[in-house]
Amino acid sequence: MAEPGSKVLGAPSSSRVFFAQNYVFFEGVAVLIATFIRDSEVFRDAAAALRPQHDVVSVHGWQHLREIVRNRPVMATILDIDAAQVGVGQGSLPGFRRRFPHQGVVLLIPHRLDPLALFRLGKSGVSDALFLPVEEMRTELAPVVQGSIRGQTASLVVRALSPYLPRLELQAVSQALDDIRRSRDADRFAARIGFSRAFLSERFKRWGLPSIGHFLLWCRLLHASRWLTEPGRSGESVARQLGYANGAAFRRALRGYTGLTPSEVIANGGFDFMLGTFMRRYGFLRPPGGSFHKVRAFREAV
Repeated sequence: MAEPGSKVLGAPSSSRVFFAQNYVFFEGVAVLIATFIRDSEVFRDAAAALRPQHDVVSVHGWQHLREIVRNRPVMATILDIDAAQVGVGQGSLPGFRRRFPHQGVVLLIPHRLDPLALFRLGKSGVSDALFLPVEEMRTELAPVVQGSIRGQTASLVVRALSPYLPRLELQAVSQALDDIRRSRDADRFAARIGFSRAFLSERFKRWGLPSIGHFLLWCRLLHASRWLTEPGRSGESVARQLGYANGAAFRRALRGYTGLTPSEVIANGGFDFMLGTFMRRYGFLRPPGGSFHKVRAFREAV
């Protein structure tokens, strides 16, 4: 359900995974995107460029944006130049980036932007945002949004697993991680990507992964381990993002799978710790100074 004053547009589609050398590229990944666009015409064009592939939430100010990102599994934020240049402190783009450093940010700019304005944006500490001319938005916005989320949880997990899983399993892993807000019920998730729960679990187990039900819980914990390290979030807010009834339920799940509290997960390395725990538990090892690899003598051709 959308928050008061926000608009939700579009519906997710299934994701596809392509391989080139050792990298994984996503096409059709459905994510939740927040937009802070003050120009109504630009917003309409942005929404048209993103739907129906993505869900789009429109916010009306910095405080509203922080609340949305803090409490919902938003993967990317899109701003126009007017929004990016307003506000000070926490209520500004630099302040937002300090509180949510892992959030993908796309900044829409006019072709003839004053060079001084662009220089000021760079100096303000947002040089890691992706810039896109408004005039190219209709054809380029969706690919740029995909680029903004490549360094996030789903991409990192899929990249670690991609050398060791067939495409079907890897596509299911990608979908479960990207569509975290809908990937909670194993039967419904399996049906949404065209399989039964029993079939998908059997395929997962064949390649050393947990059953689909357990993997969906791992997906939530992997996201949590990265979000917990951001200053703008707390254990309670991450629990809300992941759909837990309360912080206590989230802490029980975390302790049950890792033996640690949220603060202990952060102290042990956050996402790197959680991914390493997952990989080791299911037979994927990471030697000191090496890369993840699967210790498995038998590889079935699929």
